[in-house]
Amino acid sequence: MRHARFGSCLAQSSTRRYAVAWHAFCHIDSVSTVLAPKLQPNTIMANTLLFPSSRGSLLPEAGTFNDAGGKAYSLSPEALLARLAATGCLSKTFYASAEVQLSEVLKLTSELQPNFIAKTALYARRTGFMKDMPALLCAVLAKRDVSLLAEIFPRVIDNGRMLRNFVQILRSGVT
Repeated sequence: MRHARFGSCLAQSSTRRYAVAWHAFCHIDSVSTVLAPKLQPNTIMANTLLFPSSRGSLLPEAGTFNDAGGKAYSLSPEALLARLAATGCLSKTFYASAEVQLSEVLKLTSELQPNFIAKTALYARRTGFMKDMPALLCAVLAKRDVSLLAEIFPRVIDNGRMLRNFVQILRSGVT
């Protein structure tokens, strides 16, 4: 009885060693990594005078500046509204004031279709968990397309605080 148990332990340990070796073999990238000598870190692979790097030459030119004053790529009005709806908090931030954010959102909503504004309000509330921005977008829809607002209203204005924000924005007359 004792020998049978001891023998099974030996069989298990040799099986385990075989499994570990097989696992290590299977995770080798290729045969060349096993057979090729390791390159020294100081080895130069190509003559940089003959083959200069074209890093950055294929990128498009940045056409505008961000709020911090750095170069930036210009976005479409749809992308700008989506970015503001997902990240804008309509309060003072490091680079932009609340008034600048509000005027930018109102300018963008005047250029865009009501259907996109409704989709953006839904996305900002449901996915971005924003509060003020979806209420503002719904207030804009109240002026532009009431039937579309009726369609999305219960999904965007989903609690008392959102309703209070929506009514406050409408009463202010900003939209």
